[in-house]
This record gives sequence, structure tokens and C-alpha cells, in this order.
Amino acid sequence: APVLAQLVESISGARKNHISAGIVGTLPLYRALMEAGRDDLAWAMLAQEDFPGWLNMLRQDWTTIWEAWNGENSLNHPTLGCVGFWFYEALAGIRPDPDAPGFKRFFIQPSVVGALTCASATHDSMHGRIQSAWTRDGERFTLEISIPANTAARVSVPTRDAESVTESGAPASKASGVTFLRIESGRAIYSVGSGSYSFHSTLPAGTGH
Repeated sequence: APVLAQLVESISGARKNHISAGIVGTLPLYRALMEAGRDDLAWAMLAQEDFPGWLNMLRQDWTTIWEAWNGENSLNHPTLGCVGFWFYEALAGIRPDPDAPGFKRFFIQPSVVGALTCASATHDSMHGRIQSAWTRDGERFTLEISIPANTAARVSVPTRDAESVTESGAPASKASGVTFLRIESGRAIYSVGSGSYSFHSTLPAGTGH
């Protein structure tokens, strides 16, 4: 906890939500923030439009990723593209289960951050395509997922009230193929089998701000 607190202060305080890691540190930095539940801070760094950052490259009309934030050396050097894992695992929420390699079981745990109103991703696993797509309209949250045959997932739905979560119009706790596990840190956790699901919930106050 003290190390995390120091990291958060370093990013949000001294560096005003700008990244300071490079081609070695960016991947472990983003993974550490994701695992600590600080995807809001990961997004804050990603959304910076000035130096240093990815959007700074885009603002200068570059279509490749640089080796260094200041544009020195290679201007087509994909190492800093490692942040792409965070789009899949944090924003869309498709995360492998280390106890079930190969996506026989996996997690769907999307993060609603910043001013984003939607995110989606697919992963073609050895068992079939995994899909996760969410949208938000104010406090209304919708999560559409697809779980391949012969697999299972633990789905985490952000909500202020687990009792109000629905799946395809019915209470989620009574939906076919869905088992309610627990409520944890503003999320309702479910175990689901293969198939397609549509979850709806009301976001906790302040989500994504």
C-alpha cells in the first residue's frame, strides 16, 4: 500500500498525470495500476495531449509510434505500443485467468473511466471468439458479452445496487446460465457459462469522473 500511494502521488502530483516511464517501464506501470484498481489514473496518463504521451504523437500527424517520447531515434518503434494490452484487459475487460491457461476460464471486468461512453474488443481464443462491449448513457450501463462454447467466465458488472442488475431484461441473479457470486467494491460478480449475455445496471455515483 505505501508503494502504491507513492506511485499515485508521483503520477498525479509531481507529474500532473503525465507518464514518465519509457520502453522498459510502461508495460509494468500499466499492469501495476490495473491490478491495483487504478485504471482511472492509467486513463488520465493516456489522455494527455501534450508531451510526453501517445496523443502528442497523434497531434503531430504521426501514424507510427516513436521509440522515445521526444521523437529521438526511431519514429517507427512499436515498443511503446505495449499499452495496447490495457485496452483489452482494462477497458474492454477481457482478462485471462492464470489458473486456467488458454482461456478455458477467464474474466470480463471492464473499467469505466474518464469521459469514455463506450469500449469494445474481441479475442479469438483457441475455444472461439470472446467478445466484450459496453456503453454508458449517463448512469445507465450496458455490457454485451459472448462466451465461447465449453468455456466459462467470471463477469464483473459495475453497479450501485446488485439487486437492480438485469440480464436480457430479467433479474441477473435468476437469468439462465448466470450465477450470482458476490458484491465487491461497487461491482456485482457473476459466474456465466457459454452463450451471449446483455447486462444492464446503474453505475455507482461518480463512476468515470
